[in-house]
Amino acid sequence: MKSKPRLTLRKKDNSFFKKYIQEINIDELMKRDLVKFNEPQKHIVENAKVFLKKIDETFGTKQTELEEFSYFLLQRCYLVVVATSSEDSAFRIFSVMNNRGLPLLATDIIKSEIIGKIKSSDQGKYTDIWENLEGKLGRDDFNNLFAHIRMIFSKVKAKKNLLDEFRTSVLPKFKDKPKSFIEDTLVSYAESYFDIKNSEYESTSNALEINGVLKWLNKIDNSDWMPPAILYFAENNFSSEAKLEFVKKLERLAAYMHISSKDVNFRISRYAELISQIQDNRELSSLELTESEKEDFRDKLNGDIYSMTPKRRNYFILRLDSFVSDGAAEYNSRKLTIEHVLPQTIDKNSQWQELWFDGLSDEEQQMLHDKWIHKIANLVPLTKRKNSAAQNYDFDTKKDKYFKGNQGTSSYALTTQVLNASTWNLEDVEKRQKDLLDVFISKWNLASDTENNKTN
Repeated sequence: MKSKPRLTLRKKDNSFFKKYIQEINIDELMKRDLVKFNEPQKHIVENAKVFLKKIDETFGTKQTELEEFSYFLLQRCYLVVVATSSEDSAFRIFSVMNNRGLPLLATDIIKSEIIGKIKSSDQGKYTDIWENLEGKLGRDDFNNLFAHIRMIFSKVKAKKNLLDEFRTSVLPKFKDKPKSFIEDTLVSYAESYFDIKNSEYESTSNALEINGVLKWLNKIDNSDWMPPAILYFAENNFSSEAKLEFVKKLERLAAYMHISSKDVNFRISRYAELISQIQDNRELSSLELTESEKEDFRDKLNGDIYSMTPKRRNYFILRLDSFVSDGAAEYNSRKLTIEHVLPQTIDKNSQWQELWFDGLSDEEQQMLHDKWIHKIANLVPLTKRKNSAAQNYDFDTKKDKYFKGNQGTSSYALTTQVLNASTWNLEDVEKRQKDLLDVFISKWNLASDTENNKTN
């Protein structure tokens, strides 16, 4: 009798599984480049590597014990089918039984509900569309996409789990047209999400600038901005010029809410109104900053940037660096440290004491130090670990031994500016603070209407 495999995978992965695993071409599989595999295939490779490592660690050269173990796997291990009366109970049972394996996501249930409403002769076609999108985005991002789709339709903060919310706010709109959900909604939103999340928007014009702004949006510490972006990019009637203007203003809005620590309720409300304006083809007033918001933004940028949480201060310092360098630099935040030029602790016998505080009382010294120490003018980004011994170096020594990289320069435009400075006193820092604030105001259009009218 011809051998029959006990296990098969979905159609698109089964030939891969059969060739490398069931036909035991493991050595060949280990030599393949993972970049060429989709997510399930990568998991197969990773599992094979773990299994081979465990076999080697457990049995080594003990051939007899290895054969006995192989016999046990082939003869004493079984696949058990568990049937339930409903999808809800199946979901609960799966979650309990599979709590140490790959979890069943809401999208798995939603898929079965939508595909199940399509006539059987067409199910294969739409299953392939669905699974291709899931493979392109990856399992987790595909699930995140459905959370964003829920927001686009409901425009309110989620109160329940994704499955229940989706069943309430999205699926009823496609009750009798499941194909439409896949063809008209899922495909376009998935493509937009992929372009936005990976900064890979393509166009004959403005693509480089759009992707540059998208990279910064993706550095914001929340993804609440994503639903209106997905919706806007999925619309076919917006030009690349309009999309560039949209992402610039969206990043400004997201950055403002980032620096001002707006809570999730404020953010959801603001983005929900923006979604409604896009859907109704109205003026996108929610995308704009009010005069009071611009003033608040300017005040915070002019404040103690270093006192913010690391994620916030790193965002604004690196964003400023990108503005100064005209967006040409690439950044790796994992290698980033933020350093003070004027040290946080001043040695009474140092050059800093003479340059900044000579003739001032202790109280006046403290007030002056507190005012400027954490301002953005006094901060520089570096790609090396903190060096406590370097913090109190005199200015010239600090530049030469601490701020310079291995090649005698810096990869950061802000730091290069400091390296080119000959002095670092109060007058220097005051001027630099104004100059850097003006960069933010210019790039993010934060000037008041009064100032804009004067310029015009």
